[in-house]
Amino acid sequence: MIEEILKLHAEEIGKVKECLKNIEKIKIDPLLFSGTVGAVDSGFYSVRLGRMVFMRIKVRGVMFSYKNGKVVGYERIGNGFENLTLYIEEEEEQDTIAIERIKREIDMAVKLKDRVDLLLFDGSFLKIKKRFGNVLKGIDDFAVGIAKNSSSQLLTKKCNTYIGDQIALNYLLKEGESTRPMVVDGLRVAYAKFGDNLPVRIEGKEYDLNVIGSLCGRKYGYPFILTEVDRIARIRKADVIDVKRSIKKLKFTRRLR
Repeated sequence: MIEEILKLHAEEIGKVKECLKNIEKIKIDPLLFSGTVGAVDSGFYSVRLGRMVFMRIKVRGVMFSYKNGKVVGYERIGNGFENLTLYIEEEEEQDTIAIERIKREIDMAVKLKDRVDLLLFDGSFLKIKKRFGNVLKGIDDFAVGIAKNSSSQLLTKKCNTYIGDQIALNYLLKEGESTRPMVVDGLRVAYAKFGDNLPVRIEGKEYDLNVIGSLCGRKYGYPFILTEVDRIARIRKADVIDVKRSIKKLKFTRRLR
């Protein structure tokens, strides 16, 4: 059974490689970048009790200052957390939480905008627009979204396959190569293989692949600053315990796991 699946997958990959064999590629030449880069992210924890959802959200920003390709300065923006009580149906929960996070990340991005030369987001602007409409409020005019996990088929759709762009381009791009940016919904979109890992998807009005490449380590092929802002925005065990303790004070009888 497994052997048959692997065989079919290999055949599908071969079909996609043939379909996209003429895709235009460009070489990435990382620079010894000097300037300031910012990044924004958030973490959350939520518990549902009936129609009430109790949510804790942490929003953080980070700035790295570079000189000749080396980090010479670090600043963390934001502290503490925000607790929200939302009255929503279960089917609304996922989207509502996502929008609450996006709104606060946008606020943080505005704070950083005039202090950095480049601002990065972890995720896809196109996906946010498709799902929620124009909630970005112009952030995509100056920020760059980088999606490390993407199931999009912007390129492979024409190949009549289940294989997504990211997997297909892992076979077609060499390390240090990217697709030539294409315009989708007003944004320049490219897939770039910055290191020994899957290509990442880059979205923005304006960006320099050589600059972004200089911010990535070879092992992960992903900007270290995004890994750092994810780390400091992450909800910790202490946050989870505190939220559960606060809810118990309301004297609900349901056991919280």
